[in-house]
Amino acid sequence: YQLTDTGLNSSLVTTWLCFNNTGQNTYNIDTFFAMDLDLMGTFGGDQGLPLQNLSAGKLITTVEGGDTGMMLGPGAIGSGLGLNSQILSALTNNVVNTWNPDISNPGPGDLEDLMQFHNIVPPGQQVCVPMYIGVGINNQIPTLPEPGSLVALGFGAVAIMRRRK
Repeated sequence: YQLTDTGLNSSLVTTWLCFNNTGQNTYNIDTFFAMDLDLMGTFGGDQGLPLQNLSAGKLITTVEGGDTGMMLGPGAIGSGLGLNSQILSALTNNVVNTWNPDISNPGPGDLEDLMQFHNIVPPGQQVCVPMYIGVGINNQIPTLPEPGSLVALGFGAVAIMRRRK
């Protein structure tokens, strides 16, 4: 992961999960990223905003008082925002398409955010799944990558994958 200072009262965490297929078979992989931000130093007053489908990916926004948490999943096929018990129940129900369509419970409560990705990894290839988490405090809106920079990051990942061959 990479932590970036994006201003006086905000930061961005960028994380990548990469799958490198050294075998002879193609693999279909579902990946889940989950997060529980305890905004304002508490866990009970989170409010979720409506889930957004942007050109850059799915966006989940949670607020409490003057703090904001955002989770951006480029290429995510589903997302969920809800109480811990709701997210855990849906995640462990043995249904592949749990998060499509998206699940949304705006709270208030101790909300969890979750993104689902589906990737196909051909033999000899590497596929990386990015996730961006922005946090802003004292009424600062978090800074997240713009759609154009996500494309540039994607080209960078392709260049890295080509070098590894």
